[in-house]
Amino acid sequence: MTSRRSTTDILLVSLLVVAAVGVRWVLYRDLPALLTNDSWDYLKAAQDIRRDLDFFSAGLRDVRLPGYPTLLALASPLVGWRSDSIVLLQSVLGLTTAAIGWGIGKVLGSRLISWVMVVFLALNPVYLLNEHAIMAEAFGLTLYLLLVLVGLACLVRPGGSVGWVAFGVVLGVCTLTRANVVALGAAIAGGACLLQRPANGTCGDVGRLRRSLEYLRPVLLTVTITSIIVTPWLWRNWAAYGRPSFFSSTNRVLVMYKNMHRPFDSSMPTLARVNEMLEYDHIDFEWLWRFSNRFDPREAEDLARRILDEQIAKDPWLHVSQIGESAVAFGGFGPATVDDRSALLFWFDVEVGHVGNMEALSRSEAASRLPHWTFVPRGRDTPTTALFARAGHAYLRPGRAVVSLGFLLALGLYFVWIVRFRGRARGARSAVVLVLAIGYLGTVAMHVAMLMDCDRFASMFDFLSVLITVAIFEEVLVARHERPARWPSVVAVSPDTEDRESAGAAP
Repeated sequence: MTSRRSTTDILLVSLLVVAAVGVRWVLYRDLPALLTNDSWDYLKAAQDIRRDLDFFSAGLRDVRLPGYPTLLALASPLVGWRSDSIVLLQSVLGLTTAAIGWGIGKVLGSRLISWVMVVFLALNPVYLLNEHAIMAEAFGLTLYLLLVLVGLACLVRPGGSVGWVAFGVVLGVCTLTRANVVALGAAIAGGACLLQRPANGTCGDVGRLRRSLEYLRPVLLTVTITSIIVTPWLWRNWAAYGRPSFFSSTNRVLVMYKNMHRPFDSSMPTLARVNEMLEYDHIDFEWLWRFSNRFDPREAEDLARRILDEQIAKDPWLHVSQIGESAVAFGGFGPATVDDRSALLFWFDVEVGHVGNMEALSRSEAASRLPHWTFVPRGRDTPTTALFARAGHAYLRPGRAVVSLGFLLALGLYFVWIVRFRGRARGARSAVVLVLAIGYLGTVAMHVAMLMDCDRFASMFDFLSVLITVAIFEEVLVARHERPARWPSVVAVSPDTEDRESAGAAP
């Protein structure tokens, strides 16, 4: 039986590898790189970093993080500055992401999770498109998966401080690539502290202090290592823009996203005064460009904050309803818009579905300012690009809504099952579901509170909802009928507790 299962696994893995590589080869052959207005900033920053180690690059300014440009700079000796070579690099990242998904299942001792994660990550049309976009998404997704893999390894197979040091390193690099990962990192590190079993028998002030430090070790190590990695970037923003923050343009971005939900009332005092100074009264990216050039960064942020405050104070219940609308849209249930909130739908329908439009973007004036940059065209639409465009649209509408609905139903039924049939959560399975669910819901809450429900951001975390749903399915419908050894049974335990239990003391 074991030999037959091994043979089947090898065959299925081989088929998956062929499918994952094959679909990427066909898309590499038929689909050019996807360029956006952001892409030129990333390429400019990468060239400045490569040439002069210039992290004050005009490409980064106060709106970009350095992680992705640094990757391009480091990879440039191998891939150069050719669009097709960058796509090839990101295709390798996509295959790496699928392999990490397999590793997550192995850490959790679940063949089902391994298979589902590999299929979802290797063949998801949104993730495949991200590999063609000269944007931070493909690299960011790889880091997200690596963060989850290292974090779960620390949770279910505790091995001291080394794992949490590694987790802090990944979280630091991840934060410098996509800062919206912070809630997930905090949930994993904080969950590890809460899930440790208490060590009985330790007495005295020194003993209590040592026990407290042991409990807090995951958070302390994570915060320390992550801070070491991100502090130079905070200093850079402080030196350049007067504020030690990840972004020095946060309020301006929030103005844009709130206005996308409903255009602002231009009669409000601060906005009326600003529009008069800009000689432009329609909030769009042209307005943002004029606004950022008219005022210095600190003044621009202060004005943007006042504009937001006045709009919210004018109709607070409207703002509450927009938060609810964002929650619905983040799950893929919202209607398609005509702005950046539906960027992925636009890319699939207008760009991928019409390759000539993608190639037109390569003739931007910004391209002429990039030395050694070469865009490699693909020439025409093919049955592959047409099919890919339809698949991407179908995944976004209604596929993402189905994934989100499955997650919500599974999570709700899971907690009912725990309360009714088990009385309490126990073991690594419940711990994994709890920690990842908190991390995912915290991420959703962070985006929703800022009205940043763009499908580009939301779809990046779909793998988490799939992972949680499959973990719940296996525990409730499969794992309870199999041997407990199928999943690891140890949640993080403080070292002094392990020692006492191995010596026969009562836990």
